[in-house]
Amino acid sequence: MIGVSAVVWGLGLAVGGASEVKVQPYGVVWTNFFYNVGSVNNIDIPFLSTASTGSDTFGATARQTRVGLKASIPKVWGGATIKGHFESDFFAGSANSAFQASKPIPRIRIASIALEWERARVLVGQDWTIFAPLNPASLAHASIPGFAATGNLWDRAPQIRFEWWRGSGALKYGVQAALYAPVDNELFSGATVADQTYAVFRSADPIGLSRLPGGQARLWFGLDMPSGKQGVLGIASHTHFERYFFEGGAETLLQASGVAVDVALPVTKWLSLSGEFFFGKNLESFMGGAMQGVKKTTAAASDGSGKTVLTSTREIGTMGGWAQLSLAPTSVWSFHFGYGIDQPNEDDIATKTRSRNTAGYVGIGITPHEKLKFAVEYNWLETQSKGATIQTGHHFNLGASLDF
Repeated sequence: MIGVSAVVWGLGLAVGGASEVKVQPYGVVWTNFFYNVGSVNNIDIPFLSTASTGSDTFGATARQTRVGLKASIPKVWGGATIKGHFESDFFAGSANSAFQASKPIPRIRIASIALEWERARVLVGQDWTIFAPLNPASLAHASIPGFAATGNLWDRAPQIRFEWWRGSGALKYGVQAALYAPVDNELFSGATVADQTYAVFRSADPIGLSRLPGGQARLWFGLDMPSGKQGVLGIASHTHFERYFFEGGAETLLQASGVAVDVALPVTKWLSLSGEFFFGKNLESFMGGAMQGVKKTTAAASDGSGKTVLTSTREIGTMGGWAQLSLAPTSVWSFHFGYGIDQPNEDDIATKTRSRNTAGYVGIGITPHEKLKFAVEYNWLETQSKGATIQTGHHFNLGASLDF
């Protein structure tokens, strides 16, 4: 990283009238070449196999490239350090014009402010959630983490978070709690389908219509391992609510909830294990339930307008997880093996909707320099739908990244 120092006067946060602001810009240039055998939902970072045939694809992308800034102001309030973090990539979509693949749209990944003491931290802004916080190592799957929709729950969202930790010798432990604002992957809340569009202006979604924040909590334990690194075991819970409206003004309030266990074990300097297991319901905002949260039944409006209205809803229960084994016999070579599964409850889903989504992963990493990485990866996808044929896809990826 490149370090830049500046002095900012008049902040009113430190006795003496002046505080030193340290700013570190950073970035990752990220390029991927890929080939897909079989039809997948997203050709550069797939997570579902679809029913289309004769659709093998080749392509390349640089839209996982990231840029960011980290800022800190030390000892400004009760000995706390103020920390700011901004990070963006180019995975918000593509411009609706010719040559779309070379015109990716930037998006905010992280935009947070934190007050950090020796054993506590308060954070506000958009950041990773504390529910199921781990992601597998991959150069192919970064902007959308590996095993998304196949056992890896993940999200970055606006939140207010409190963290507290303690340690005694090799053992450490801590608690985290957050109020946060999840974003629904669907805009359909029970108004007409035609009324729900993606636009510059933000529409109310079922989570916002609940008029309640989401809540999360996590308890974790850390233990110094013989490898010199810390192993971590965590257990977390999540809940939020969604409001749906029916024809005639009736409404219902549904709950999203889940429990997740995360484990990271650097067993030796060259062997590590990591993974997560979860169960819950209506976890679509984390790409859980194989990207399904609520079963919705619709019908034509009774007034003859031709509009489609909501007639019933049901939360979709699901369970799953992922695991990864990583071997790094030298500082240059590394090998990764993983598997993930997300299996919704068949009693909660409609016919021909996803009843299981699985993925297998093998990767070989080459790191000739600590800031330069290459990887060859293979991902196998299998998507099964209730009462339908199993669909299989294969994703081959050559990735390269340069940190600066």
